[in-house]
Amino acid sequence: MCEQAEQLVTNLLDTSSSLELVDIITDEQLINKYQTRIPVLKSEQGLQLYWPFSAHSAREFMTQAD
Repeated sequence: MCEQAEQLVTNLLDTSSSLELVDIITDEQLINKYQTRIPVLKSEQGLQLYWPFSAHSAREFMTQAD
């Protein structure tokens, strides 16, 4: 995840939330799947939010994902 997106999301996390960073460079399937759409937020339910996203859209995404 690019540093800008990581900082944006980290600032939105509360104490009960967590962020798992996945480097797609070592996974050919993930490279093919996401290519230029990274970074991507992906919820446990499978919802996805592609970069570029704002703090507002990331907050809404995280609320929907709960």
